[in-house]
Amino acid sequence: MATINNYIRSELNIVDQRGASWVPFTFTCNNENGNLIDWSTAQEIRADVMNSIGTIVASFTAGDGLTIKEGVPTELVMEKPANRKDLPPGVYHWDLLVQFTNEVAQCPVGGSYVVKDRVTIKTV
Repeated sequence: MATINNYIRSELNIVDQRGASWVPFTFTCNNENGNLIDWSTAQEIRADVMNSIGTIVASFTAGDGLTIKEGVPTELVMEKPANRKDLPPGVYHWDLLVQFTNEVAQCPVGGSYVVKDRVTIKTV
């Protein structure tokens, strides 16, 4: 397992609604040297959503919720299409893990991941 560089990460709290999509997030992050991360140099990029005991309950991976912006390798897009990765309502935690080599990985951003139940509209 790689050593995770321990520098202060950015905090981004996500509020999700079951059955809904959200506007994509575009990440640009600096590495420990202050340079923009070139996401295309990573061996693996994954955003894991964990429950209160640390069990991974959903993951966003390359091609499944995470995309490197074409022509701009320093921009990573995270999105959730409607009815995908629907979790029970609750409070979770998420981290973006970027593995560059077998020895070096970083978690540049993470935070709480709150899931709200579907909103239903009463028809007359």
